[in-house]
Amino acid sequence: MDSRELREAYLSFFERNGHKRLPSANLIPEDPTLLFTSAGMVQFKDIFWGKVPPKYPRVTTCQKCFRTTDIERVGTTAYHHTFFEMLGNFSFGDYFKEGAIRLAWEFLTQELSLPKERLWVSVYEEDDEAYAIWRDVIGIPPERIARLSKEHNWWGPVGGKGPCGPDTEIFWDWGKEHACGPDCAGPACDCQRFSEIWNLVFMQYDARPDGTLRDLSRRNIDTGMGLERTTAVLEGVMSDFDTDLFRPICEEIEASMPRHASRVTRYRNLLADHIRALVFLIADGVLPGNEKQGYVLRRVLRRAVRAADRLELPEGILVRLVEPVVATLGDVYPEIVERRRLVEEVLSQEERAFRRTLRAGEALLERALAGLEEGDVLPGEVVFELYDTYGFPVELTEEIARERGISVDREGFERRMEEQRARSRKVAAYEAGFAVRDPGALEPTVFRGHTELVLEAGLSAILDEAGEGRDAAGTGSWRFVFPETPFYAEAGGQIADTGVIENLSRPGRAEVADVQKVDGTFLHAVRVASGEFRVGDRCRLMVDEARRRAI
Repeated sequence: MDSRELREAYLSFFERNGHKRLPSANLIPEDPTLLFTSAGMVQFKDIFWGKVPPKYPRVTTCQKCFRTTDIERVGTTAYHHTFFEMLGNFSFGDYFKEGAIRLAWEFLTQELSLPKERLWVSVYEEDDEAYAIWRDVIGIPPERIARLSKEHNWWGPVGGKGPCGPDTEIFWDWGKEHACGPDCAGPACDCQRFSEIWNLVFMQYDARPDGTLRDLSRRNIDTGMGLERTTAVLEGVMSDFDTDLFRPICEEIEASMPRHASRVTRYRNLLADHIRALVFLIADGVLPGNEKQGYVLRRVLRRAVRAADRLELPEGILVRLVEPVVATLGDVYPEIVERRRLVEEVLSQEERAFRRTLRAGEALLERALAGLEEGDVLPGEVVFELYDTYGFPVELTEEIARERGISVDREGFERRMEEQRARSRKVAAYEAGFAVRDPGALEPTVFRGHTELVLEAGLSAILDEAGEGRDAAGTGSWRFVFPETPFYAEAGGQIADTGVIENLSRPGRAEVADVQKVDGTFLHAVRVASGEFRVGDRCRLMVDEARRRAI
């Protein structure tokens, strides 16, 4: 059984058992407290919290998810991912522990025909009810039931209060030969013998601010089965990257590598994972930026570019890898087919831009690291320069340093950032007529002018001469803001660049007369000579190269 068959088998099984099949939610949740949809239960959060009544008592989904909690482990293990699919069945005040356990066991042993003796379970150490169900109702011998602490088998509450409860996890046993040794701790061990494939959460308590637990008026079930891990079990491979979900991507990566290039599995797997995440994030509306989802996207993208560079893959590889992702998952998630052009445009521009600065930034970092030994600390000043000048996310610098056993002075970096913000506030907020009503509302701009004189970027903000935000700009004088720019801003004796901005989304041409930096944001003083510009328009920014050389 491959991944496509598993996905459909799961959803069909629970439909036959009275569950309403619902589509996956967007990776950007409606909940403003969350950056991403990280689990199947996110779209039902208000139901679990008792804020809205459920439309259906039983629901099943295959949810696309994104997480960065284990991003440093992606590529180094067989099963950690940023983007993944979570199969789930949910009960809102309907069946509870025994019903959830019976359904899970029936699906695994009858629908999937997995050998019962290869399945282990864990329960919360104080959950005698779940333990008894597994032992007496299902018939699992006690030696294959692990009673573990709250750290392992308890879910929630989110934020210290609200719905929570014990859970039970189901593991696949790859065999004793894969154990870490004779003293292997069973499912609690982090060795390769056991692979967690399903988690059943019993939401039965309401945690109060004082730490006490009260019974919920409606007990709920929230389960999550990892599609990638379970596919690996069904296909008989110990690595998710050897399944049909990843093989086409990995094969394209290997086919694109020069013959002499070192076949580093870690970087191949990291790139295969990250390209899936990038395709789905962009298709769901995330664009590169300096805050929130946009910052995370750019961080993942630049990790992918660095992995491609380590594998000596040619520029344009990210766009090339879109095809196997779409071929593998496009029929399940048509949005990645419909928005493929946008995905490829964003990946192409971002890869091209970061490759230009990657080598220069790594050269600076290499010089700084050369004088350090394992256990030393990389100065915050270096981290700041990499971020400010070369566009290195702090986490990427930390990752590269960690490979040498060197830590990063994060406090020093943050201090340097605050110094820069303070200078900008004091010096530039109202200089040269650049009034800005709310400088803090504008995202910082990444400067690309060290390596590029022409680049394409989305118009992220338009300000009139009073500093008020506008949706559109016609003929006249305006301030344009972009997430990145090739234009020098006036600072420290440096004269600002001039040039031209062309609108690629609609007819429009603007002349850049000046550029000022306000709290990290580059404000381009422009005169729109013809046409119109709107927030979100794709633009081509072109520096007057002859003038720059002359000054």
